[in-house]
Amino acid sequence: MKESHCEFEEYSEEERAVMVGFTEALGRGERPSLEAYLARCPTRAEHLRPVLETAVWFCGLVQEFKQAHPGFSVWSLFSKGGEQPDR
Repeated sequence: MKESHCEFEEYSEEERAVMVGFTEALGRGERPSLEAYLARCPTRAEHLRPVLETAVWFCGLVQEFKQAHPGFSVWSLFSKGGEQPDR
């Protein structure tokens, strides 16, 4: 059975711009309109929807983590030998 995965190269430059703009807005703490961003690529909106919805979900997880562990860097979890917060 073929593995299902997604490559960033599968997306057009326009689609990547939509994804990057949306995730950058989330990263700045904004609440961008999913529908407004999807409207920028109407013929591919249903293809992009799960990507943008996942970005919203992930940003929510990061915010919950930050609230539960103030002062702890999420990114240190990805560095070699990074400390992990108390559970």
